[in-house]
Amino acid sequence: MKHSKDTFSELVNKLKSVEQIRFIDGTFNTKDASEILLAVLGDKIKFHSSLLLSNIERFGVDTSKSEQRVKELRAERERIIELMQKAKESNNLIKINSTINIELISK
Repeated sequence: MKHSKDTFSELVNKLKSVEQIRFIDGTFNTKDASEILLAVLGDKIKFHSSLLLSNIERFGVDTSKSEQRVKELRAERERIIELMQKAKESNNLIKINSTINIELISK
């Protein structure tokens, strides 16, 4: 099959575009909102923690960025816990809108 320049250009533009994924979109009670948000953050913390161990053990590389990210995520976890507690005390629901932007970039 022969590709025209337009087809190739369209493909390149498609690859450069940002895809948006609706990740979390809804209104939740505090228990469900906490469960969702803390699970996602917990997974991210585990990911960075295991990456840290792997990089230190195998490569002895600088891990300061991952260490900082784990600190930030733990701080965000505490903020979420506080926010959920306030929402629960005031009998509020939680609306969560989260979009993930995915962009293909050249190496």
